[in-house]
Amino acid sequence: MKKSFLKKLMIALTAFTGVFVMASCQSGSKSDAKIPTQESSVKIVEQTIDGKLEKFADVVLCIDNNTIYNIDQASFSYIVHFNDGKEEVVENELTAKGETIVRHGVRGYLGYRLRLTDTEYAAAEKVTITKVEVVGFRSLWETYMPAFIAAIVLGSLSILFFAFELFGRKHSKEELKEMFKEHMASEFTILALVLVICLIPLIFSSWVTTVVLLGTFVVSILVNGLLTLLKMTTAK
Repeated sequence: MKKSFLKKLMIALTAFTGVFVMASCQSGSKSDAKIPTQESSVKIVEQTIDGKLEKFADVVLCIDNNTIYNIDQASFSYIVHFNDGKEEVVENELTAKGETIVRHGVRGYLGYRLRLTDTEYAAAEKVTITKVEVVGFRSLWETYMPAFIAAIVLGSLSILFFAFELFGRKHSKEELKEMFKEHMASEFTILALVLVICLIPLIFSSWVTTVVLLGTFVVSILVNGLLTLLKMTTAK
């Protein structure tokens, strides 16, 4: 039992380490979101809506999101070029929330459509972006909500099923010790299988998902260990 347990533990730790190393390029520092301003653009378009010609500026902001957070908001400064050759540098940055997000660990784009009709920029011929800054990061909970929910559900089920088996009938202290050893062996086997099966998705999802998964098993083992100790205080 001891050799089998150690073997399963080593498999789980090896799988976890492999995923962590391969995915650890994503940073926890929000300052690591890079802004290649030259890749951002603004296109002036005209469109007939309800029989009226409307003018819009379609803004596309490029962001290299090397962080562990999803990004949903950015601000940008720009120069407006008018038909008569006049240029106006806009000092105040425009902040807007995109309809999409830039996911963690990838290059992505935030898009905006700004209405120019009947505004001071209605005669704009071209817009050049001079600066882009990320101002809106989603929280860890918002970014990894599916992983957190899955972890909570799986951890709760593991604890409940073990508690039901533990307190469902009387056990001797030796039986309780054996039950907990078997439970830990099962936990590490499942952890190893999940990490191996989900290796590629976890790499692209970032190491945070792996940590959440590992944390679930650690908490489950600790809680079930405490339950076992509690049960042993009344066992013979």
